[in-house]
Amino acid sequence: MARPAWMTDVLDSLRARPGRVGLACLSIAVGMASLCVLVAVNAGLELKTRQLVAELGVNVFGILQPAGESAGARPARPLGPRQIDSLAAALPGAAVTGWQAYDSRETGLPDGTVLLAADERVGMVRPWRLIAGRFPDGADQKLRTRCAAVSATLARELGLMLGAVLPLRGQPFAVAGVFELEASGEAAPTEPAAYRPGERVVVVPGSTPPYWLGGETAPKAGLDAVFVRAADPARFRSALARAENLLSQPDLQVTPVVWVTPERLARRWAQYQRTVTAVGGGVVVLCLLMGGTTLMSLLLAGVRERVPEIGLRRSLGASRRDIGLLFMAEALAMTAVATAAGVAAALSGLAVAGDRLGLPWAWSGWCVAVPVLAGALVAVAFSYGPARQAAGIAPAEALRSE
Repeated sequence: MARPAWMTDVLDSLRARPGRVGLACLSIAVGMASLCVLVAVNAGLELKTRQLVAELGVNVFGILQPAGESAGARPARPLGPRQIDSLAAALPGAAVTGWQAYDSRETGLPDGTVLLAADERVGMVRPWRLIAGRFPDGADQKLRTRCAAVSATLARELGLMLGAVLPLRGQPFAVAGVFELEASGEAAPTEPAAYRPGERVVVVPGSTPPYWLGGETAPKAGLDAVFVRAADPARFRSALARAENLLSQPDLQVTPVVWVTPERLARRWAQYQRTVTAVGGGVVVLCLLMGGTTLMSLLLAGVRERVPEIGLRRSLGASRRDIGLLFMAEALAMTAVATAAGVAAALSGLAVAGDRLGLPWAWSGWCVAVPVLAGALVAVAFSYGPARQAAGIAPAEALRSE
């Protein structure tokens, strides 16, 4: 099938000025790549927010010992069983659990694995689904049984199944259960393991002596985290307010602590998203303005150089509208190529080095749709002036120029 005449004219015009066309396309492609990355990061931040809320659990809030409070630097009143018992008594129908968190450097487990020394209510509060077996129960707590529940990811990697032995610093712990975390994903370096332990988790009875420390580190004083699941959504806010009031009492006060709720998580990541959008959006706008300005300069130069051609077209019957659309078509062709190149480069870069970006990102259809719409807008906005100027050239003026 033969190409339309206008398409042939556009391609011939672009091929006649490869250097300037390439420069304009490069400027626009940089802007489109930046826009694609910004959209992907925004999608990643939204996904991260939903993931964090899901990992916290429905009707659940957390009370954390601040990160960096090591065993030897705990406050005089750390979180402990007394706070758990008081919260359970003050919140009828609520389930309360707590744990101490140990990373792989303390336990000798594979990198990225977090060991949680928890009580028997951990399976009731955390949104973790048992695949097989059970979590350590009350009898295990009472007898200090050396048993463990492991996450499905860790079980697959280590080839563990029910009844298998998981050695912790030479001490055998029998695998009593395997569970699936509600949402997958490694914890970010800035997120405390006490709150979001990641995909590789081992849960052991909190009453068990910390054999995994091997006598090299002093046992922790108090708990790293306490979690409360309200009886129902209607009681969540009242339960949170009552818990905050309870732990502010002089005899139970714990200083300092961090309160984690779904609303606060969403607000925190929404603030990150606004900051990223403001900073990244400024960069994108600047890049697109530079690209659009380069495009407009190219088209204006083309109008001046092609005055005789425009006059000839007009004398052969081309309307002012035809001339204007020809220049707009050139702009659209350049922005289409630049947009495709920019989006492809951005997505390839994210796929290869996205983990080192420092921000979560996620692929979505908007990563392509937004740059395409922006490219069309840039093409129309920055080609309108040159197209109108070209359309206003009269045949007589072209003959004088010739």
